Amino acid sequence: FRRSDGEIGKDKSKLLHNAYEDHAAMFQELKTAMNTIGFSRADQMEIYRAICGLLHLSNLTLQGAFLETNDGEECMLNPDCLSLGPALSLLGVSYEALNAAVTTVQFKAVDELVKKNLTASQAIRAVQALIKG
Repeated sequence: FRRSDGEIGKDKSKLLHNAYEDHAAMFQELKTAMNTIGFSRADQMEIYRAICGLLHLSNLTLQGAFLETNDGEECMLNPDCLSLGPALSLLGVSYEALNAAVTTVQFKAVDELVKKNLTASQAIRAVQALIKG
């Protein structure tokens, strides 16, 4: 998609399709371009894996988002979410590592490492930030 300039008096935020009606042809053009640039087949597969993993991250859900703990609200990634397994596999991370990365924050205070639970809205923003890089 791209933003159109629109015509005078028209909505300038109208989105137009990227002109690729044939997605198989578009993918073939992408592969041809990557080959031309010099990406190996293995490099291309790693790029596709990363993209697919990030797309799966966008479907993650939270569980227990309103459980009260000693430092506020606590949440965790929903282990029953259908996109979780593929995301973990494609990105090569464990559930524990991903869950900690998006539901907690660690900081150093007076020479002590402190771990704080994020609220559900903060965890959602953490996942979004991870996807956007």
